[in-house]
Amino acid sequence: MSLADLGRGCPDLLVGYGGISVLLEVKGEKGKLNPMQEAWHRRWTGEPVVIIRTIQDVEKLIANMTTLIEAFGKGIAENQETHD
Repeated sequence: MSLADLGRGCPDLLVGYGGISVLLEVKGEKGKLNPMQEAWHRRWTGEPVVIIRTIQDVEKLIANMTTLIEAFGKGIAENQETHD
C-alpha cells in the first residue's frame, strides 16, 4: 500500500506479507533520507523502517520475512486457533 500521499516524512510503502507488516522507504542506491524523513524515523516507535535500494534488498527482505513466518507462524489469528 502506498503511503506516499501522506507526506511529512512518512515512509513510501506499507507491505504486508504472511501476517507481517513492514514500512519501507524506497531510495536509489545513493539516495539519502531528507530531514523530514529522518525526523519521522526517529519518532517512530514500531519496527524500524526498512530502506530498500535494490532488487537484492527486496529479495533479502522477503527471505527474512519468510524465515520469521516459518519460525513464529502467520500471525495472531493462526496462533489463536492453536490455543482455542
